[in-house]
Amino acid sequence: MAEREELFRLITENAADMIAVVDSDGRRLYNSLSYQKILGYTPEELQNTSSMDQTHPDDRSQVQEAAKEALVFGVGRRIEYRMRHKDGTWRFLESVPAPFGMRKARPKNWSS
Repeated sequence: MAEREELFRLITENAADMIAVVDSDGRRLYNSLSYQKILGYTPEELQNTSSMDQTHPDDRSQVQEAAKEALVFGVGRRIEYRMRHKDGTWRFLESVPAPFGMRKARPKNWSS
């Protein structure tokens, strides 16, 4: 188990893409270091916050709908949306929600 955790850490800390793990209620459980490089927030600043906090208000419904679809169908679709940088500007992003951690045929968490 320790080897898997170390491998996960190495991959996520060195990935150029932002990687997040969000629970089924939309609370962030994990954010990769690339969030700081791209949006200016440290993983600690984002821990246990809503995944919608930095999402542009006009894009929230499509992001929530894509997450729901991923949970229902087990596969996500590519979406484009805006997230607020720590400096207040908006950044255009693209992601694919991916459910995982199935429990009783229902995903426990999702990532993007």
